[in-house]
Formats: sequence, C-alpha cells, structure tokens
Amino acid sequence: MSVTNTLKSEHQFILQYIDLMEQYARYDAASSSEASTSLLLAKSAEFIEFIHDFADTFHHAKEEDVLFRYLA
Repeated sequence: MSVTNTLKSEHQFILQYIDLMEQYARYDAASSSEASTSLLLAKSAEFIEFIHDFADTFHHAKEEDVLFRYLA
C-alpha cells in the first residue's frame, strides 16, 4: 500500500471514530441521567486520548515526516 493510500485509510478511520464520538454524545444527551453524564465524561477522555495519540501524534507525524517531504 502506498503512503498516500495509508494516509487516506487513516483519515477514514479518524472520521469513523469522530462519528462514533458524536453518536455517543447524542445518545448520552437523550438519556440525560447523572450516571450517563458521568460515563460520557469518562468516555470523552478516551476519545480525546485517541485523537491526541493516533491523529495528532502518529498520523500527523507521517504527514509531516513522509508525505510533505516527498511533496517538497
């Protein structure tokens, strides 16, 4: 698989994860119980950690170190 195909695949994975996060937030808002709010806060930390670790660190590093250098 080429670098660009790998990055495109990762973009799709990140977008799917964001969709999941939005669905989870909508479900929690509909239930609006104290327990579900607490669970959403805990889950939010997991979502943020994923975005930070995978998207910001791993994926963007590939773009910066491989793709953008190649394009330059």
